[in-house]
Amino acid sequence: MADQVPRRSGKPISASEIGQFLYCERSWWYGRQGEPSHNLTELQRGTRRHAAFARRVRRLEWAARWARVLVWIILALILLVLALKFGVGLL
Repeated sequence: MADQVPRRSGKPISASEIGQFLYCERSWWYGRQGEPSHNLTELQRGTRRHAAFARRVRRLEWAARWARVLVWIILALILLVLALKFGVGLL
């Protein structure tokens, strides 16, 4: 068992499975055999934490997008004010 390496058996191997294999080869092997996990509470907590993290990332991406839009709007307004102040024709 110690020298067993994850192999493709028709079912794709996910990144979390690789992590599980590196953490505990026996646990990975039991999982591949269909044995139920005994740490369901920890798995559920991890799933909730990952979901919360993904929500935060999406909010930050949204905020960053709007920040870029606002920067462009502010730059355009500054250019407009400068053009009006110095009498540069816009058309």
